[in-house]
Amino acid sequence: MVREKVINPFVRPLAPSLLWSAEDGEWTDADAEAIDAFTLAHARMNRRRALRNPGEPWLVATAEAAEAWAGHRGVGTG
Repeated sequence: MVREKVINPFVRPLAPSLLWSAEDGEWTDADAEAIDAFTLAHARMNRRRALRNPGEPWLVATAEAAEAWAGHRGVGTG
């Protein structure tokens, strides 16, 4: 399946947001369990939005990015 790249100008990309936050120190000083909990909640929230709005490919892309972040941290989204 070929995916069309869709960019929503109203949503900041996930990676630059994380890089910006890392420079502030909040993410580096935060408890790992708290970050894991946030990551899991973020992934689940975005997947629900994507499921409720199947005609919005950018929501699917956002959910996939959040789930990739959760997977990187070793947090299950199921």
